[in-house]
Amino acid sequence: MPATNELPKAYVAQDHEDRIYQQWEKSGAFTPTLDPKQPRAKRFTIPIPPPNANGSLHLGHASFLTYQDIMIRWHRMLGDVTLWIPGTDHAGIQTQVVFERELQKQGKTRDDLGPDEFYKQCFKFCMKNKETIITQMKKVGASCDWTREKFTLDEDLLRRVKGTFVRMYQEGLAYRGERIIHWCVRCATSLSDMEVQHKQTPMKLYTIQYGPLQLATTRPETKFGDTAVAVHPSDKRYTKYVGHTIDIETILGPAKIKVIADKRVDPKFGTGVIKVTPAHDPLDFEIGQDHGLEIRQVIEKDGKLNAKAGKFADMPVAEAREAVAAEMKEKGLLIKEEDYVAPLSVCERCKNPIQPLISEQWFIKMDSLAKPAIEAISKGELKIIPRSYVKVYLDRLRSLKDWNISRQIWWGPRMPVWYCKDCGEVIVQLTGPSACPKCNSTRLRAETDTFDTWFSSGQWPITILGGPENGGGKADMDKVSEDFKYFYPTSVLETGWEILLLWVTRMVMFGYYITGKSPFHVVYLHGMVTDKNGQKMSKSKGNGIDPLDMTAKYGTDALRLSLIIGTKPGLNLRLYEEKIAGYRNFVNKLWNVARFIMTQPVEAQGAKKSTADKWILSRIETVKTTVSKHLKNYEFAPAGDMLYDFVWHEFADWYIEVSKIHPNQAVAEEVLETTLKLLHPFIPFITEHIWQQLKAAGTDAAVGKGQLLISAAWPKPKATNVAKAAEKNMNNLFEIIKAVRNTRSEYTIAPGKMLHASSKTKLSAEAKEIIQRLARLELQTTVTAGITNLKNINVLGGGYTLTLNIGEVINVEQELVKTAKAIKQLEGYLGGLEQKLANKGYLAKAPQEVVAKDTEKLHEAEERLKKLLRKSQELDGTIN
Repeated sequence: MPATNELPKAYVAQDHEDRIYQQWEKSGAFTPTLDPKQPRAKRFTIPIPPPNANGSLHLGHASFLTYQDIMIRWHRMLGDVTLWIPGTDHAGIQTQVVFERELQKQGKTRDDLGPDEFYKQCFKFCMKNKETIITQMKKVGASCDWTREKFTLDEDLLRRVKGTFVRMYQEGLAYRGERIIHWCVRCATSLSDMEVQHKQTPMKLYTIQYGPLQLATTRPETKFGDTAVAVHPSDKRYTKYVGHTIDIETILGPAKIKVIADKRVDPKFGTGVIKVTPAHDPLDFEIGQDHGLEIRQVIEKDGKLNAKAGKFADMPVAEAREAVAAEMKEKGLLIKEEDYVAPLSVCERCKNPIQPLISEQWFIKMDSLAKPAIEAISKGELKIIPRSYVKVYLDRLRSLKDWNISRQIWWGPRMPVWYCKDCGEVIVQLTGPSACPKCNSTRLRAETDTFDTWFSSGQWPITILGGPENGGGKADMDKVSEDFKYFYPTSVLETGWEILLLWVTRMVMFGYYITGKSPFHVVYLHGMVTDKNGQKMSKSKGNGIDPLDMTAKYGTDALRLSLIIGTKPGLNLRLYEEKIAGYRNFVNKLWNVARFIMTQPVEAQGAKKSTADKWILSRIETVKTTVSKHLKNYEFAPAGDMLYDFVWHEFADWYIEVSKIHPNQAVAEEVLETTLKLLHPFIPFITEHIWQQLKAAGTDAAVGKGQLLISAAWPKPKATNVAKAAEKNMNNLFEIIKAVRNTRSEYTIAPGKMLHASSKTKLSAEAKEIIQRLARLELQTTVTAGITNLKNINVLGGGYTLTLNIGEVINVEQELVKTAKAIKQLEGYLGGLEQKLANKGYLAKAPQEVVAKDTEKLHEAEERLKKLLRKSQELDGTIN
């Protein structure tokens, strides 16, 4: 290798990453050529989970970008036509909440702006964030096709989203109806079931007198809306009351209420009697519908009680709860008040309590949509990794209720609906009507509600590829883009497990409804990134890590490795700065290996292959095959682990050291090139930089596809490199060298101190030279000639037996005394452990994991004692 290609002593990631990414972009490697001759199996597409355009990237984004980029780069190197479409999400309610906080900093509210100006400014806010996010995605190394970048509010995407709604309305799947919904007072909008979180919260449980009955409730303020009390049909305590109307005393005066029986009542809750408030509880609403109960609404959308609450009218819910309870206590109607912990429904976005209310909203019927999404699993049309989440997926689809898709917010696409003010006709179509089709009136009112954000993002894999514009169907499927024809269905949907129910299920349902196919073949779920204690990262906790801070400090490649190695699908990953710093050490190790190889003299070229050369070529062959298998099976962490171990513990620790004895530049470069290719999907920046230097292509001039590692071919199997005999021979040599090194450590002999030794096993010239150099030995026929302070010990390993004279480098008598003292201390420690584990009382009371830990300590101590006893015998000559 010419000396001009020598690498600097240190790799400074920040000096190269931006330049390398620009080279990738300029080369056109991110943009595929649609080759119609390529079979379906050679086309690979990932629909990126679009980050919300209301902030910046966090570690969760860096995680999914790394997983997906590994897949994309690997398939690109395999020669597949590979497409990764980037994009961002307008994120409806969440963005409105975030933007309103920005307005608050300016002393403004959304009402100060009005709907149109609010939308205009919010759009600018998102566009600014979108540019930041794109820059950050590039910093993480995401090799997306930026020529196809999308935003959920792009006109072509919206046209398709609205077309789906129009078709659903025409087919009776979309309807407007009055039902109980989740209402967020803070956001002033309805929410779907999946946008509500249930948080275990301390509260009060009130037991109140209802005529002859007592019942428990956490919401006494809703009693003004009670239209029945209910008991379980089999609860004999209340059989005589069922079907009768009872007289009750209330804080507003005497009243009558009906007693009903319903199997949904839990007889173990409170007294077994519940009050039924159909207007303000989802279960009560269902009970009320089945029993024909009156719906009496007492809480309005502003979160305050109405006139039906009498003197409590206009009180916010929380205030009214305390006031009602106080007056009930004063009138002797409150039996008891106790602390209680129960799930509290809160808005997923603003975290404020939800109010169940009766409201007229737009809904989607889910039964027919869910059926093909459920069957997709049994038919093998959809695979979920890890498989443990299949049950979660199916359980949700089997329990879906009609989906409330209308939102009373200003940010987001408005529903394509108009109402005739004269005849009440509902008009659903893509473009605004000039007149009512029923009565010809021009007095029309446009719907102000917007779509639930999941209604648009649920169609993401279809809309970003230019799918059907009118909601699908046979006629519509002919009017799709070339991208859609070529790439749909997509290959893999990689995302976090936490949005399996919110997003993935909806995409699958929309996929089957619009196209008759699942929108992807595989769903890979990664875990959440947490801090070192397993806690969710957040600004309020102060435990968050900014991914760009880490890339600036340690390099992007180190961050990417820390997000992959040690992970398991669907399980959370603990991440901390020290871990990222540790993977920077690996990046530096690779750099040093490459630097050594690239500074070797030209004379080393063309040398005959040594056993070590054959060994490393055979090992890289195994690594190549196994890593390819892991990636094919979506086993990213095992693939990364194997490459890490190979580079550090085989290539660097052994081969590079052996090659200093018998250099072979051709073999070293071949292994380095293959290693760079295998590592490239994981750590693209340093591998690309080394590759360019290795290929003498690292200039500032435009670099063509053929010269870049990103476009290089994935290593193919090379059966002629497999050399099991060489592997066995070298492994045996490594075993005896490690045994000598362990002996040095045991006797506190410096690693570089030369020892005299002899071999009881016949050694080849090559083996002898390797052992001498790497074990720091001077091998002789015997170790007695001309040597004073003779003290021989035998070291065994890999089928070899070496005799070492340690007497010339240690004080045997002092070592004997020190060893005897260590034996005595260890025997005392062992005795204590044995006594502890023989104690039946301890075994019965101590936690199982504590006992297991003590047992492990016992076994470890026993092994240490064996070694010390052998060492003592070696020193005093009892054994040799």
